Amino acid sequence: MLWDDYFGFDWYLFGQMMIWGGLVLSFMGLVGLTEGWGFFWMFASLAAFVSNNTDSVLIVCILLAMALYQFVRYKGGY
Repeated sequence: MLWDDYFGFDWYLFGQMMIWGGLVLSFMGLVGLTEGWGFFWMFASLAAFVSNNTDSVLIVCILLAMALYQFVRYKGGY
């Protein structure tokens, strides 16, 4: 969990998640190289998905921003 009521945002867990995410993406890139897709195939496929589903991605981003705003307000006591 990235938020603790006593300490706040957990930067150490965030850093660990970024390191593990980088390792997983690197492994996926190496697998893509062995399959002939290129090292950055996952980013190209993600960009293609976003460009094909622009409206849905925009709606999800707006809803996530609203949820984050409400969470911050709740934790602030408003």
